[in-house]
Amino acid sequence: MHKAFEACKLQYKSLFSSVKGKTLPVLLFFFLMPLMLPFVSAAYSYGWKLEPFAYTFIINDSIANMVVSSGAVLLFSDIARPVGIASVSRHEVIKSSAGSIMYILSIAFLYVLYLIVISNVFLIPVISFSSEWGLGWKMLAYSDIEMPSQVFAISTHLIKQFTAIDAFVYSIISEWCLLVTIGLVCYCLNQATKKAWGVVCSISIIIFDITIYNSLPGWWLRYSPASLAMLSTYQEEAFFYGVTPRYGASFFIVITIVLVCLCFVIDNAFHLHRSRDG
Repeated sequence: MHKAFEACKLQYKSLFSSVKGKTLPVLLFFFLMPLMLPFVSAAYSYGWKLEPFAYTFIINDSIANMVVSSGAVLLFSDIARPVGIASVSRHEVIKSSAGSIMYILSIAFLYVLYLIVISNVFLIPVISFSSEWGLGWKMLAYSDIEMPSQVFAISTHLIKQFTAIDAFVYSIISEWCLLVTIGLVCYCLNQATKKAWGVVCSISIIIFDITIYNSLPGWWLRYSPASLAMLSTYQEEAFFYGVTPRYGASFFIVITIVLVCLCFVIDNAFHLHRSRDG
């Protein structure tokens, strides 16, 4: 287990010592700013208070989710098994792979936490703490207030179908699942090809949801991780194609298990190849 933690530690060390690790939090801050400021300005003008559930609306909108998920692609863009691990046996390779998987699982969760914190930082001038949606979010969702700089709309579906706490918790779990999927895809393909095919595939995962919305039949939702990660997907049209919350949960469980297994297989195959060459 020590070898796994060592590999995980090396991944974090590599991230925090890189330019990407220093600039990504700043980029996310400025990505989220134009998403949130129109709502904060409107709430401030009308004297409404907003509960700390901005994250929920961001994650469950196609455009906003595409923005924050793109940051995850950058986060995992160059992920691979740490070169600092000198694996000389299959057992050590397995532990090293486990460490990289631990890194993906943990950094994805930290990424979600950062999104929650930053999205609520913008609400400070109008924030109000409650376990309900509150008047502010409901008015922003149902009223026809003109917000010239508005990037996305507040989902009425979320407010109607979910309590604020339930939607918040489900959104944390579903977004974490999506980020883990992106991370594992990047790791598997980067390791297998030694090129940036993981990045290409991850970008395709993100934009696939927009493609379905604009030009593909609804049954494609069954194969879109980005779509299945959004609570706003689970509406009557999606139910017609068998896309239910239970299906979404099953999808991410299966895809995660498959990708984790692939990580071990690819690392082991690469180790065998190096051993033969050596």
